Amino acid sequence: MSARVRQFRRLVVEAAFLPVAVLGALAGVLLWQVLHLQEVNDLERHADVVLARVGRIERLHVDGDAGLRGYLLSGDERLLEPFERAERELTIARQQLAPLVADEPAQLERLERIGQAEARWRELADATLARRRAGVPAALAADKVPEAEAVLDDVRVLVRSFELEEEARRTVRDGGAEHLTRRTVLLGGLLAVALMVLVGFSAARQMRRVARTFARAVGARDDFISVASHELKTPLTALQLQVQLLARALERPGEGGPEQRPERRLAVVEQSARRLAELVNRLLDVSQLGSGTLRLSRERLDLGRLAEECAQRLADRCAARGVPLTVRAAAAEGAWDRLRLESVVANLLDNALKYGEGTPIEVTVEDRGASARLRVRDGGPGIAREHQARIFERYERAVGDRPFEGLGVGLWLSRAIVEAHGGTIEVESAPGEGAAFTVSLPKDAQAQAAVVALR
Repeated sequence: MSARVRQFRRLVVEAAFLPVAVLGALAGVLLWQVLHLQEVNDLERHADVVLARVGRIERLHVDGDAGLRGYLLSGDERLLEPFERAERELTIARQQLAPLVADEPAQLERLERIGQAEARWRELADATLARRRAGVPAALAADKVPEAEAVLDDVRVLVRSFELEEEARRTVRDGGAEHLTRRTVLLGGLLAVALMVLVGFSAARQMRRVARTFARAVGARDDFISVASHELKTPLTALQLQVQLLARALERPGEGGPEQRPERRLAVVEQSARRLAELVNRLLDVSQLGSGTLRLSRERLDLGRLAEECAQRLADRCAARGVPLTVRAAAAEGAWDRLRLESVVANLLDNALKYGEGTPIEVTVEDRGASARLRVRDGGPGIAREHQARIFERYERAVGDRPFEGLGVGLWLSRAIVEAHGGTIEVESAPGEGAAFTVSLPKDAQAQAAVVALR
């Protein structure tokens, strides 16, 4: 995964975090309100059930009283059916009502008193019915009817008070539900507005951050293109010049001294072409690292031999500058990418020559069993501790403000290549004491393609 993709994902996550958090809080509050409203609605439905049961008891009282009066006046047993049904069902109706008000002591007490009054009313009614069935005239048999009516009136009063209490509770719950509904709607609206504001704020902030990030990326790209163009022109110009001089020397053979000989010109052409190829390969590596597509092609090779070959190619430049170059390379074989490791070694040697200010360069390769170690040391001005991590980043320089040639990506590429091999690259340095770069590579890494992603 490329750095740009990871950066974009990070920005998306950061942009979404605050809105998601607020949305979660909004959902939690609304859920709590909805659950509370559901609870209130359940209580309302409970009150409706209680009132329906009480209404059933009231109707049974009316039916029982009407049936008793009809039989006393007419003596027709068929008219007793409502009374007998009421006598059977009143007890069941109270038993069904009791669990519904189990958490209301006052209502339970009323229900118990209703049961006691109903029992007294049935006792008086049964006595009246017995006398009427025994043939006592209706007028004489109904002598207990006034007392039974009084008891039934008391029952009706108790039932009505029970009903009024439940209606009052339902009214309170209904008002609470209405208030809670309004509050839920208002709260939901406020939170929705807050969410939109936060989303807008977060989006604007992230857009500004993205704009700054891409502005820096574009600036870095432009700087890189400018530096790359300059670096590519240097060997290309030298190459063109040598080709022109070579053509002139071929037209006039025998003219000029030894330095003008064609084979000497061809050596310079080859050196310029090699430098140009190195720059092109480095540009390609930068491109592949940026897109996360750099892959390693491993083969068995000797790191010591590789270091000697790279040092040999640098020998002429070191001799021209009077820089002693010492190589102590033990054999150390492993499964590595030859071209990539050549790039790492060449870059470390090139940096030692560039920043070492003419001091000796020492190259050592050691076989450490499971790993191999390459060390390149110079005696230059050194690198302060606070800058030692920075130099492995893109477009960073090792020392000072002096202008040095190069793209400023060598150590960054070297670190990526070494880490792709499962190894490490470190620097040991102090101001005035030179710098020593150490590369450690595992020898038996799994021989598979490795995709390098920028950090």
